[in-house]
Amino acid sequence: MTIAGGVPATEEAPPPDAPPAPRRRDRLAEALGRLQPRRLGLRTRILLMFSLGAVLLSGFLAAAAYSFTRSSVVNQRDKAG
Repeated sequence: MTIAGGVPATEEAPPPDAPPAPRRRDRLAEALGRLQPRRLGLRTRILLMFSLGAVLLSGFLAAAAYSFTRSSVVNQRDKAG
């Protein structure tokens, strides 16, 4: 059943001064905007920098110790026989 203007009777036409319905792209942009991470606080950023520095320093020291130990063992093996 339809009423005048071809609009189905089950749907009501929006009032003429109503804002347009949000488009799918607008809804997606709004949803993604809510998912943006908050800016980290100063305490958290300092903690992350110290943690990253500790990981890099420990990796460097481990590589240096491995390199020196390996070269020492190889030199001892060459001298022994």
